[in-house]
Amino acid sequence: MYEFNFTISEQDYLDFNLYHMNTASDMRKKLTVYRLMLPGFFVLWLLFTYNQAENMLPRAILFAAASVLWFFAMKPLLVSSVKRRIAKMSQNGTLPCTQVTAVRFDDDVMQSDCDGQEEVTAYAALDQITVYTSAIYIYTRAATVFILPFSAFASESQKEDFIQFINEKIAATRLSEEAAAQ
Repeated sequence: MYEFNFTISEQDYLDFNLYHMNTASDMRKKLTVYRLMLPGFFVLWLLFTYNQAENMLPRAILFAAASVLWFFAMKPLLVSSVKRRIAKMSQNGTLPCTQVTAVRFDDDVMQSDCDGQEEVTAYAALDQITVYTSAIYIYTRAATVFILPFSAFASESQKEDFIQFINEKIAATRLSEEAAAQ
Protein backbone atom coordinates (compact mmCIF):
# COMPACT_ATOMS: atom_id res chain seq x y z
CA MET A 1 0.00 0.00 0.00
CA TYR A 2 1.21 3.48 -0.88
CA GLU A 3 -0.10 6.81 0.29
CA PHE A 4 0.92 10.22 -1.01
CA ASN A 5 0.01 13.82 -0.18
CA PHE A 6 1.18 16.41 -2.69
CA THR A 7 0.24 19.47 -4.72
CA ILE A 8 0.25 19.49 -8.49
CA SER A 9 1.98 22.66 -9.64
CA GLU A 10 1.52 24.70 -12.80
CA GLN A 11 4.85 23.28 -13.94
CA ASP A 12 3.50 19.73 -13.50
CA TYR A 13 0.55 20.59 -15.75
CA LEU A 14 2.87 22.20 -18.29
CA ASP A 15 5.19 19.17 -18.29
CA PHE A 16 2.24 16.85 -18.90
CA ASN A 17 0.94 18.98 -21.77
CA LEU A 18 4.40 19.08 -23.35
CA TYR A 19 4.72 15.32 -22.96
CA HIS A 20 1.31 14.84 -24.55
CA MET A 21 2.13 17.25 -27.36
CA ASN A 22 5.35 15.36 -28.15
CA THR A 23 4.09 11.79 -27.86
CA ALA A 24 0.38 11.59 -28.70
CA SER A 25 -0.07 10.71 -32.36
CA ASP A 26 -3.12 12.95 -32.76
CA MET A 27 -1.20 15.93 -31.33
CA ARG A 28 1.79 15.27 -33.59
CA LYS A 29 -0.56 15.16 -36.60
CA LYS A 30 -2.22 18.44 -35.58
CA LEU A 31 1.17 20.10 -35.09
CA THR A 32 2.25 18.96 -38.55
CA VAL A 33 -0.97 20.29 -40.10
CA TYR A 34 -0.54 23.65 -38.31
CA ARG A 35 3.06 23.84 -39.47
CA LEU A 36 2.07 23.21 -43.09
CA MET A 37 -0.99 25.48 -43.23
CA LEU A 38 0.75 28.81 -43.78
CA PRO A 39 3.24 27.48 -46.35
CA GLY A 40 0.30 25.83 -48.13
CA PHE A 41 -1.57 29.14 -48.29
CA PHE A 42 1.55 30.84 -49.66
CA VAL A 43 1.93 28.21 -52.39
CA LEU A 44 -1.74 28.52 -53.35
CA TRP A 45 -1.49 32.31 -53.44
CA LEU A 46 1.59 32.14 -55.65
CA LEU A 47 -0.15 29.71 -58.01
CA PHE A 48 -3.26 31.87 -58.33
CA THR A 49 -1.36 35.12 -58.81
CA TYR A 50 1.41 33.77 -61.04
CA ASN A 51 0.11 35.37 -64.25
CA GLN A 52 -0.76 38.67 -62.55
CA ALA A 53 2.59 39.53 -61.07
CA GLU A 54 5.56 40.68 -63.07
CA ASN A 55 8.30 39.60 -60.71
CA MET A 56 7.41 36.53 -58.64
CA LEU A 57 10.93 35.65 -57.47
CA PRO A 58 11.16 38.20 -54.61
CA ARG A 59 7.70 37.16 -53.38
CA ALA A 60 8.56 33.49 -53.61
CA ILE A 61 11.77 34.04 -51.63
CA LEU A 62 9.92 36.08 -49.01
CA PHE A 63 7.17 33.46 -48.70
CA ALA A 64 9.72 30.64 -48.51
CA ALA A 65 11.58 32.42 -45.71
CA ALA A 66 8.34 33.14 -43.86
CA SER A 67 7.27 29.50 -44.29
CA VAL A 68 10.52 28.16 -42.86
CA LEU A 69 10.31 30.60 -39.96
CA TRP A 70 6.67 29.59 -39.33
CA PHE A 71 7.51 25.87 -39.50
CA PHE A 72 10.14 26.18 -36.76
CA ALA A 73 8.32 28.80 -34.67
CA MET A 74 5.01 26.93 -34.51
CA LYS A 75 5.93 24.59 -31.66
CA PRO A 76 7.37 27.32 -29.39
CA LEU A 77 4.23 29.38 -30.08
CA LEU A 78 2.03 26.45 -29.03
CA VAL A 79 4.10 25.91 -25.86
CA SER A 80 3.76 29.60 -25.02
CA SER A 81 0.01 29.36 -25.58
CA VAL A 82 -0.25 26.35 -23.24
CA LYS A 83 1.76 28.21 -20.57
CA ARG A 84 -0.57 31.22 -20.80
CA ARG A 85 -3.67 29.02 -20.65
CA ILE A 86 -2.42 27.18 -17.55
CA ALA A 87 -1.49 30.47 -15.86
CA LYS A 88 -4.92 31.93 -16.69
CA MET A 89 -6.70 28.84 -15.34
CA SER A 90 -4.63 29.09 -12.17
CA GLN A 91 -5.52 32.77 -11.74
CA ASN A 92 -9.22 32.05 -12.34
CA GLY A 93 -9.18 29.14 -9.91
CA THR A 94 -10.25 26.63 -12.57
CA LEU A 95 -7.04 24.60 -12.59
CA PRO A 96 -7.93 21.20 -11.07
CA CYS A 97 -6.19 19.75 -8.03
CA THR A 98 -4.54 22.94 -6.85
CA GLN A 99 -4.88 22.05 -3.19
CA VAL A 100 -3.15 19.18 -1.46
CA THR A 101 -4.08 15.94 -3.18
CA ALA A 102 -4.20 12.73 -1.18
CA VAL A 103 -3.77 9.47 -3.06
CA ARG A 104 -3.83 5.98 -1.68
CA PHE A 105 -2.97 2.82 -3.59
CA ASP A 106 -4.50 -0.19 -1.85
CA ASP A 107 -4.40 -3.82 -2.94
CA ASP A 108 -7.31 -3.51 -5.36
CA VAL A 109 -8.11 0.19 -5.89
CA MET A 110 -6.59 3.63 -6.19
CA GLN A 111 -8.33 6.28 -4.05
CA SER A 112 -7.78 9.98 -4.59
CA ASP A 113 -9.06 13.12 -2.91
CA CYS A 114 -8.52 16.13 -5.12
CA ASP A 115 -10.04 19.49 -4.19
CA GLY A 116 -12.57 17.72 -1.95
CA GLN A 117 -13.71 15.28 -4.62
CA GLU A 118 -13.08 11.67 -3.78
CA GLU A 119 -12.57 9.17 -6.55
CA VAL A 120 -12.02 5.42 -6.42
CA THR A 121 -10.48 3.70 -9.43
CA ALA A 122 -10.05 -0.04 -9.74
CA TYR A 123 -6.72 -1.19 -11.13
CA ALA A 124 -8.69 -2.90 -13.91
CA ALA A 125 -9.55 0.61 -15.19
CA LEU A 126 -5.87 1.58 -15.49
CA ASP A 127 -4.53 1.40 -19.00
CA GLN A 128 -0.94 2.60 -19.00
CA ILE A 129 1.75 4.06 -16.80
CA THR A 130 4.36 6.45 -18.14
CA VAL A 131 7.39 7.71 -16.25
CA TYR A 132 8.40 11.11 -17.58
CA THR A 133 11.03 13.63 -16.50
CA SER A 134 9.16 15.03 -13.49
CA ALA A 135 6.11 12.83 -12.87
CA ILE A 136 4.42 9.51 -13.34
CA TYR A 137 1.34 9.58 -15.58
CA ILE A 138 -1.25 6.93 -14.84
CA TYR A 139 -3.74 6.64 -17.69
CA THR A 140 -7.17 5.12 -17.23
CA ARG A 141 -9.29 3.52 -19.92
CA ALA A 142 -11.68 6.44 -19.62
CA ALA A 143 -9.07 8.59 -21.41
CA THR A 144 -8.05 10.47 -18.29
CA VAL A 145 -4.67 10.77 -16.67
CA PHE A 146 -3.57 10.99 -13.08
CA ILE A 147 -0.39 13.02 -12.51
CA LEU A 148 1.82 11.83 -9.66
CA PRO A 149 4.77 14.26 -9.42
CA PHE A 150 8.16 12.98 -8.33
CA SER A 151 8.02 15.44 -5.43
CA ALA A 152 5.40 13.14 -3.85
CA PHE A 153 8.03 10.45 -3.28
CA ALA A 154 10.27 10.45 -0.22
CA SER A 155 13.12 8.80 -2.12
CA GLU A 156 14.18 7.41 -5.46
CA SER A 157 13.83 3.86 -4.13
CA GLN A 158 10.23 4.54 -3.05
CA LYS A 159 9.51 5.84 -6.57
CA GLU A 160 11.03 2.72 -8.15
CA ASP A 161 9.11 0.43 -5.76
CA PHE A 162 5.89 2.24 -6.61
CA ILE A 163 6.50 1.96 -10.36
CA GLN A 164 7.04 -1.77 -9.96
CA PHE A 165 3.91 -2.04 -7.77
CA ILE A 166 1.62 -0.21 -10.21
CA ASN A 167 3.01 -2.10 -13.22
CA GLU A 168 2.33 -5.40 -11.43
CA LYS A 169 -1.25 -4.30 -10.69
CA ILE A 170 -1.88 -3.37 -14.32
CA ALA A 171 -0.32 -6.63 -15.56
CA ALA A 172 -2.33 -8.72 -13.09
CA THR A 173 -5.63 -7.17 -14.16
CA ARG A 174 -4.81 -7.71 -17.84
CA LEU A 175 -3.99 -11.36 -17.18
CA SER A 176 -7.27 -11.86 -15.31
CA GLU A 177 -9.20 -10.14 -18.14
CA GLU A 178 -7.54 -12.38 -20.73
CA ALA A 179 -8.33 -15.47 -18.67
CA ALA A 180 -11.96 -14.39 -18.30
CA ALA A 181 -12.21 -13.79 -22.06
CA GLN A 182 -11.13 -17.34 -22.85
